[in-house]
Amino acid sequence: MKKIWIILLVGVLGCTASTQPNATSQEEQTEKGKYEILNIVDFKAKLASLGDELQLLDVRTADECSEGIIEKAVNIDYYNSTFKEELDKLDKTKPLLLYCRSGNRSGKAGKIATNLGFKEIYDLEGGYSAWSAQ
Repeated sequence: MKKIWIILLVGVLGCTASTQPNATSQEEQTEKGKYEILNIVDFKAKLASLGDELQLLDVRTADECSEGIIEKAVNIDYYNSTFKEELDKLDKTKPLLLYCRSGNRSGKAGKIATNLGFKEIYDLEGGYSAWSAQ
């Protein structure tokens, strides 16, 4: 009888643990690839760790970019009619780091990148506004 209780308890705890979302996780693993929202500290660490594998994409408008950019970023305006085609030209096997002004457009761009087949996507939480505020 004791074994039955232990088995039931392990089963209940295992089911409960697997169905409860992790409130601190901002990572989404899909069948198409990995999408993760990183805070500034983690985003900087990811930038530093990638070296030549770096694909840093600023999806803001040219006017917004005139306020400043993150070094080594390439600008492809999310609102441009050719955005998806330009994004599709990037190397899908290399990690893609995205940012916009506040995180909204880069989130949408991340979904487009996932659908295009990018395997690793990292989005800056709070966007350039958070970056420039530090």
